[in-house]
Amino acid sequence: MVACPVVSNYRPALLTIILIALALRLTHLTYHSLWFDEAVSVYWAKQSVPRILEVGFTLVEDRLPPLYYLSLKGWSSQIGFSEAGVRALSVLYGVLLVPVVAGLAALLFNRRVALISAALNCRQSLLDLVLPRSPHVRPPPSSSAR
Repeated sequence: MVACPVVSNYRPALLTIILIALALRLTHLTYHSLWFDEAVSVYWAKQSVPRILEVGFTLVEDRLPPLYYLSLKGWSSQIGFSEAGVRALSVLYGVLLVPVVAGLAALLFNRRVALISAALNCRQSLLDLVLPRSPHVRPPPSSSAR
């Protein structure tokens, strides 16, 4: 049985996919100015930690849990509140998702499925060029309280 060349070069292939995902997510990072919902995230990130926790746990003034706002607050304290700075956190989360998905797929299936999964996640970055979503300063839809 001949080994699949892609699977035998798993790490370089995965690194290539991650770098492509990063490049795609950084493309047009500040093409649009902050949207209203992004400005709301920046507003909450500028609040004190007790205030973020109060609003996040009561879900009265904002319907989203506080973890994203807290991470954006910490990130922005180091990077700043520029458009690129606040969007970079979402880019980081989106890029980190690629190896996480690949790792889970490798654990549950095999390395070939892992690379396909990572590439499909990278494909989402291609869609972000048409309809930008990943670089937005908002928590991903799966983290919102419904």
